[in-house]
Amino acid sequence: MDKSIVLSKIIAIYLKNDFIVKKNGHLKMIYKCAGLSDYFEENEELLTPYTYNYSNGRTYENDCVTYDLFSGLDNTFSDLLVNGKDIEIGALLKELAVYIPMVLFDEDRSDDTEKYEKAFSKLSSLYNLMGYDLKKENETIEVIPFTGDITKKSQAGQMEYWLEHKFEGVYDSYESATDAYANNNYGACIESCRTVLTGIFSKYKDDPKSNWKRGIGVLTGDYDGSDLQSFKAAIDTTAKEDLASFFFENKYGSLKKTRAIYSIYSMMSDYGTHREEGTVEQPSKEDALMMYRMMQDIVLWIFQKHNDVD
Repeated sequence: MDKSIVLSKIIAIYLKNDFIVKKNGHLKMIYKCAGLSDYFEENEELLTPYTYNYSNGRTYENDCVTYDLFSGLDNTFSDLLVNGKDIEIGALLKELAVYIPMVLFDEDRSDDTEKYEKAFSKLSSLYNLMGYDLKKENETIEVIPFTGDITKKSQAGQMEYWLEHKFEGVYDSYESATDAYANNNYGACIESCRTVLTGIFSKYKDDPKSNWKRGIGVLTGDYDGSDLQSFKAAIDTTAKEDLASFFFENKYGSLKKTRAIYSIYSMMSDYGTHREEGTVEQPSKEDALMMYRMMQDIVLWIFQKHNDVD
């Protein structure tokens, strides 16, 4: 699921749950507060819900035939994405969220509280995928950016394009992880993250008969090629319970990167759908997001080093 789809889903939730007030000037205010007045002017007909006619000293309010809030917001986000304006996207997401409490905490809509809470939870997950945390406190909403810089967000988009066009099967798993997280299916998200890792490293193992873990050694440089059979045997026979003793010290060095990546993979095995086979760990939203971002960082690292590899 690329950013354009995530943003479209965000807009859809805002519209379906009336999280945006249908009132002339409301979107203009949001755009201006986000520093995007020019974008409002470009889409003003789509973002203005009512027209006013005057007759015989009276004012008549009519529905605006060009009003199409989804198209207006989608046009804006699409333009910002194409031009790499991640800061502006965050500013607009922040200003849109400011007015959610007008619906979420409206006493007249108390009968639909569960519906709005579910919508907010889904919206929060989608904001996470855009790099922001949606916090609800004392009937206010705060949008907080995750630690990281704009360069990383931009590279993540390039990495996703690279995955889609170079490693179709791996990209399918990456997309499944994103979609599962957006739908609050945290175990499935983690399991797909695990599949992404096994899939991407399998592409680099330089021997079709060997285990995917060999690809970690090849990419990290921890395997120096001096003793192929011993390295293959050691990696292929390493069970999770033997991980600590195997990686503590061996004749190839500390294998620090290999150890770290395989440890993350092992954690995902315990918290993904495979947990039902043994452990009873129940992944939380925070668990899933942590492992999703770990997977994304590992793949981003591979992209930065090897994006010229077919």
